[in-house]
Amino acid sequence: MLTYNIYYNKAFSKLQELVAMYRPDIICLQEVDVKNQFLEKKLPQNYSLADCSNSFIHKDVMFGNATFYNKTKLDFKQSTVFNLPFSTYETLYNLFQGVKQNRTLLKTIFTLKDTSIELDIYNIHFTPKATNRTRIKQMNLAFNNTLPDISHPQIFAGDFNYPFRRKRFEKIFHKYDLLEATSNITHTLEHKFKFIRIPLKLDYILYKNIEFIKTTKITTPGSDHYPILSEFNIQYNNHDTIL
Repeated sequence: MLTYNIYYNKAFSKLQELVAMYRPDIICLQEVDVKNQFLEKKLPQNYSLADCSNSFIHKDVMFGNATFYNKTKLDFKQSTVFNLPFSTYETLYNLFQGVKQNRTLLKTIFTLKDTSIELDIYNIHFTPKATNRTRIKQMNLAFNNTLPDISHPQIFAGDFNYPFRRKRFEKIFHKYDLLEATSNITHTLEHKFKFIRIPLKLDYILYKNIEFIKTTKITTPGSDHYPILSEFNIQYNNHDTIL
C-alpha cells in the first residue's frame, strides 16, 4: 500500500508514475483536490476511488483525503468519515471566516477478492497548525476503532504531523496494540528554513492483525512529502496475498 501527501494536488502527475512502477493495491492520498472529477480517470483502469473526504479550504479549493484500490484484488465494502477535534487555530479561523471545516479521518473497509476477509484502512491527515495535545486527541479518536474483538487486519496510514516527542507517540499507539511499519524511516519531509533543511518524520503507517513485510521511502520530486510504500501479507486457506 502507498501513502502520499501530494501537496495540494501538485504531485498527482508523479503519482501516476509511482502507480505504474509499484502497482500498490491501496493508495491513501492527502491534500487531494476532492472536487476534481478526473482523479479516477488519471489512474490505470484497474483502480477505483473508494471514497474521499473534505478536510480544509486552501485558496478557495477544498482539499481532503482520497483512498483508491486495485479492483482485481479487493472489493470495496463501505466507508465512514470522522470529523477530528479542532485546534485553536482552526477554531479561530472558522470563526473569523464564517466557515466550518474539520480535518477528517477516512475509514474504508475492503474484502479480499473471493474471500470474506475484511481489511480496514484509515486514511489520516492530522492538523499541522496545532499542539501535540490536539493531535493526541485526534489519534485517540482514530485508534478507538481498534477494539480488542476486531481480529481482521487494520492499517492506519497518512500524514500524522507529529514531529516531536516520539516516545509519547509510541506510547499512544502501543496502547492500542498497533505496530509501526515505518520504523526504518528517519524522515519523510525536509522543511526548508532559509538555507537549512530540517528533516522531519510526519508520515507513518501503523498496523495490527496482519503480517508486515517491508517499507520503502520513495525519493521523488513533486511534493514536500515523500511517498511511503509498505508491503503486507495476508494468509487465507494456506494461500498468501501480498498487499
